[in-house]
Amino acid sequence: MWMMWGVLIVAVVVAGLRWQLAERADDRRRWLDRMYGARSGTLGVGISALVVGEQRLERCEALLEEEYAPFEVVLILNFERSLTLVEDLHQRYHLIRVEYHPSGEFPVRGVQGLYRSRKRRFRRLVVVDCRAPGERAALDVGADVASYDYLLPLRRHEQLVPGGVARLATELARQPLNGVDQLIYAPMLRCLVWHRAALMRVGGFPCRRSSLTLSARRVVVWERYLRGYTCLGGWCSAILLTLLLLLVGVVVWLQCGTWFPLAAWGVVLLFVVLCRARIRQLDRLQL
Repeated sequence: MWMMWGVLIVAVVVAGLRWQLAERADDRRRWLDRMYGARSGTLGVGISALVVGEQRLERCEALLEEEYAPFEVVLILNFERSLTLVEDLHQRYHLIRVEYHPSGEFPVRGVQGLYRSRKRRFRRLVVVDCRAPGERAALDVGADVASYDYLLPLRRHEQLVPGGVARLATELARQPLNGVDQLIYAPMLRCLVWHRAALMRVGGFPCRRSSLTLSARRVVVWERYLRGYTCLGGWCSAILLTLLLLLVGVVVWLQCGTWFPLAAWGVVLLFVVLCRARIRQLDRLQL
């Protein structure tokens, strides 16, 4: 009996804590924008976006429109499977083939060619023709080609919020130079940014270890930087929490034979739903 009430209390505490952390993340974002002015591109933190599985030219254009200066887009494609996009890229950016020399820092295979734009204003775009099987192997190729130390992997259907690169750079700039191995989005336990040296230590993206290392050189953030991510952790946790609260409420009601425990459960569930709604509202404001 007491254990069941304990579960309800824990649910309230966890939901309230996440709400407060989301509010603090929103305040922190506003403060960082005022203090550091990241959009000026003067923070000295270079970021390479590694894009895999993309089939839309519009998404590439949106990334290239980021105002932050030390930033590049490494697009990893299989030219044989992306003929339409490759043709659009050639017409839009006038790609030319350049020499590719593997750095030896990551396990690279299947690279057929490296391309850059003839236009100076699109020099931040790098296109790789890669036939390596699997998304993780393609990300390794992108990491090997990247010019900057901080690597931002973007999988299919994932895209940055407007100004997301500048905001990531602002967060990284608050730390000592090259002092961050991973930048982690806490609600999803998702590693958003890797430092090249840390990624090399774990053997690259194909490594089967957990994507979250035990290094103390981590930065945990609650602010949302991506939209459209495919991680189901948030939805799964919400569904499981709702089912757990429902089960606890029904069991308590059956044991006690009164409506009070069920009413208490209803209040707790309503509070949890309101907390999640407020967190999602803050996410939309950040977009």
